Amino acid sequence: MLPFIVFEFLCLLLFITVVVLVVLVLGVYSPGGVDVTTTVSVGVIGAIWTVILFYVWLCVVSHFQILREISNLGSDQVKVLQEWEDDAAISKYDRFDEPDPHADDYPMDKDDMPPSYEPLPAGSVLSVKDSAKVEDIDPKIEDIA
Repeated sequence: MLPFIVFEFLCLLLFITVVVLVVLVLGVYSPGGVDVTTTVSVGVIGAIWTVILFYVWLCVVSHFQILREISNLGSDQVKVLQEWEDDAAISKYDRFDEPDPHADDYPMDKDDMPPSYEPLPAGSVLSVKDSAKVEDIDPKIEDIA
């Protein structure tokens, strides 16, 4: 695929050369009484097309670079997998024999766990006086102020 990319780049350079030559001929010789605005518009349109074609060419080059990187990674998949597992096994703090400062961020004691909601036993009915009210849990606004 490399010859295609090089060929396309050479075609892009040829297109730029042709646009520059056309603009020079229109500007210097004015064949058929061509106005300056026509010369400028041909130059602008040629520049826009050049930018679009160059962008598409760069997309193709970038795509093939990514494919090459993927094929290089896949050449030794066992080694890559082993390195990944080794990196995952060692955390930032394990390497320096320091305690992990985030070890207690998520408590694991039963008292510190969030409440669990169990379904009502079969045949029981929840009455209104058994349920908690918002006023019982949260203080009233007047109490805060």
